[in-house]
Amino acid sequence: ALGLAWYAGCLFLLGYWGHAPIREVYPSAKQLALQALAIDDSLSRAHLVLAWMNLLLDWDLNAAMREVRRAIELSPSETDAHSFYSTLLCFVGRNSEAIAEVQYALKLNPTSLLPNQYAAWMYFHMGQHARAEAQARHTIALFPDALQPHFVLGWSAWYQGRPEEAVAVFEKALGLSREALSLCYLGHVYARLGRTDEARRLFRELEQLRAQGHAPPIAFAVIHAGLGDIDAADKIGKA
Repeated sequence: ALGLAWYAGCLFLLGYWGHAPIREVYPSAKQLALQALAIDDSLSRAHLVLAWMNLLLDWDLNAAMREVRRAIELSPSETDAHSFYSTLLCFVGRNSEAIAEVQYALKLNPTSLLPNQYAAWMYFHMGQHARAEAQARHTIALFPDALQPHFVLGWSAWYQGRPEEAVAVFEKALGLSREALSLCYLGHVYARLGRTDEARRLFRELEQLRAQGHAPPIAFAVIHAGLGDIDAADKIGKA
């Protein structure tokens, strides 16, 4: 059962980050999580994967809430569950509770990459850009080669009115890894700053990744929006 639960989690992450078609891997991840729970309903990891699938596959927020709470009940020290619970709380406007969950996850595992970068993203999504920047810088100090905190730092600089700094951070991220989000984030800000030719070169590179199955749809929505092609971005968002 535990192997099934972690296999489900791997499939989910492959789809989430654009390395496998979500229409194929999300249903498989959900089915594997359900199989694991049919064998052993006490597996926190299986409940957590099911919570993600309830949200991203079924768009059932209440079911996702129920499953993530069950995951936390079964394993109170599961940092991934507390982090995801913070996301769901943020979705329904319960920001103070969301921050409390983020901080608790950090307290549980203060030197781990995932809770640190998750906290940075959560502060950013709640509009607390200075706090997100501080958390991103702290995470980069711990993990200099981690992509996600560079993304948060770049967007935090952008939304605080420091576009050239945002460009420098996103260029650093692209130097760390030329993956889909690195390409689309830098392409977006290049386009917004009038550097259209450079943005389109990154767009073409992104299309090459898509042909290899390594680019999620959201990456194209981001870069289309930067280029001012709102209809194309909206079409992807509704797909």
